[in-house]
Amino acid sequence: MQKAQFSDRVLIRSILSGGAKLAGQKVRIGGWVKTGRQQGKGKFAFLEVNDGSCPANLQVMVDSSLYDLSRLVATGTCVTVDGVLKIPPEGKGLKQSIELNVESVIDVGTVDPTKYPLPKTKLTPEFLRDLLHLRSRTNLISAVARIRNALAFATHSFFQEHGFLYIHTPIITTSDCEGAGEMFQVTTLINHTERVEQDLIDNPPPTEADVEAERLIVKERGEAVSRLKAAKASKEEITASVAQLTIAKACLAHVEERSRLKPGLPKKDGKIDYSDDFFGRQAFLTVLVSYNVYTFGPTFRAENSHTSRHLAEFWMVEPEIAFADIHDDMNCAEAYVKYMCNWLIKNCSDDMDFMDKNVDGGCTKRLKMVAETSFKRVTYTEAIEVLEKAVAEGKVVFDNKVERKMDLASEHERYLTEVEYDQKPIIVYNYPKEIKAFYMRLNDDE
Repeated sequence: MQKAQFSDRVLIRSILSGGAKLAGQKVRIGGWVKTGRQQGKGKFAFLEVNDGSCPANLQVMVDSSLYDLSRLVATGTCVTVDGVLKIPPEGKGLKQSIELNVESVIDVGTVDPTKYPLPKTKLTPEFLRDLLHLRSRTNLISAVARIRNALAFATHSFFQEHGFLYIHTPIITTSDCEGAGEMFQVTTLINHTERVEQDLIDNPPPTEADVEAERLIVKERGEAVSRLKAAKASKEEITASVAQLTIAKACLAHVEERSRLKPGLPKKDGKIDYSDDFFGRQAFLTVLVSYNVYTFGPTFRAENSHTSRHLAEFWMVEPEIAFADIHDDMNCAEAYVKYMCNWLIKNCSDDMDFMDKNVDGGCTKRLKMVAETSFKRVTYTEAIEVLEKAVAEGKVVFDNKVERKMDLASEHERYLTEVEYDQKPIIVYNYPKEIKAFYMRLNDDE
């Protein structure tokens, strides 16, 4: 039995995938109790243990002579146990072909059942938002985490297999890369401004009379130094007088600086002055190279949207291909999407089955369809003509009016994909220059 890397335990995923043929082997497992129950009048207990390596649990049987069963059966209890794998008795109605008979309890992290916040019932994502540190123990979030991990790994695999170089672009940029201004600004001026305003409250700024008084002191100290030099006083006397003059000048500079302090952000020529900012100019979280390269990481966009299609933070893969045209780009995009679908089907079948049953019925079927179907490629003009014809013939009514030089709405995209092209994935290209981002290449005919 192969043990987990950097640990003496065996992953539950490996045990369940091995099944009945592993019976008789001694293993150590670690995980969290999803459900537990005492049986035989408290003589033994059955625990459903999950370690996050797969959606399924491993049934673990513990005898009361090994540990206080009341401290093991609570949901959320963390356990490490040694035992022997065995085939469950027939007629128990178990879906699994293997279970663990515990021989020794190594470690236990107990929970208080009255305070543990995750009940055994199905939990909504909204409920879990208040329990971020525990949500990965739920079936939904753990499945999402494994799927996301698989897709991230597959993304790197795809581009590495096709000769792309992985690069790291800045998270913070002083350029508005998309020209829309919809970016999160990064600045240290606000903290500076808050400190200044609080300082002005605690220590009111000096008045003009205070400044003039300091200037008069500097003048007097300067005249005193001049008189001593004219009288050829001793070196010690002149040095002491110069020191007093230096102190007076420093006090004057400090008073003048404080007199110029104003509440609010610093401004110059009517605009915010970023010269004292950490970056020396406006800086943002980026929204976004000769060789084939790609970057893959977090992206930020300050759009005022409440849909799942416009997140404030999301991860994005951005490939750049040298000496290529739009058809090469579409070929790469199609190959990448199919690669992702096939990867999930091959490597995440159990998690996708969970999603299919509990979250999005038919998602696995759609993955297979996308992986096996050639993408339909439609020009923007063709797409608009199809939509206009459908509206004119009364086949469909859209909330968003169909007109030239508009960006396609979700309902338009769904009609094209689901109705016009019979559930096939499509790529719409050759958008009008009026709605292209500035960095997009214009068609040869403009």
